[in-house]
Amino acid sequence: MFYVSYSSEVDTHKMISQAMIEGKKVYVPKVLSQKNGGNKHELGVYLLKNGLKELSKSKWGILEPVFCRAGYDNIYFNLVIVPGVVYDEKFNRIGYGGGYYDKFLSSAKYGMSVGLAYECQVVKKLPIDKNDRKVQVLITEKKVRR
Repeated sequence: MFYVSYSSEVDTHKMISQAMIEGKKVYVPKVLSQKNGGNKHELGVYLLKNGLKELSKSKWGILEPVFCRAGYDNIYFNLVIVPGVVYDEKFNRIGYGGGYYDKFLSSAKYGMSVGLAYECQVVKKLPIDKNDRKVQVLITEKKVRR
């Protein structure tokens, strides 16, 4: 599973395309909104079949599938590529404040979680709470942290 990068995030578009060329199943997320308002903090997942051209810009400007399945209980993700605004040296992360990936990482079945960042996004220590989920590996342009 890959996040679909936008703005100044580490670009995942080429990685997604290459994984598909190699015949890998590639899932991408969609933020699911609660029908009656409120803040549900949930990601849906979508299996790409024809690449990024299947996606449309969301109200936040992020490429997402138009339709997607709400659950991922029956899916095992070998690898989850996680976005983040900032990471620390202990693999904690802060995202965009919705808790979507924290919830996903606490309930999905996966082999490894990897954060992609630029070295300038890595700090010594972040304030964290009980709901925050770490990544297992952090990759920047300068080094791989395990």
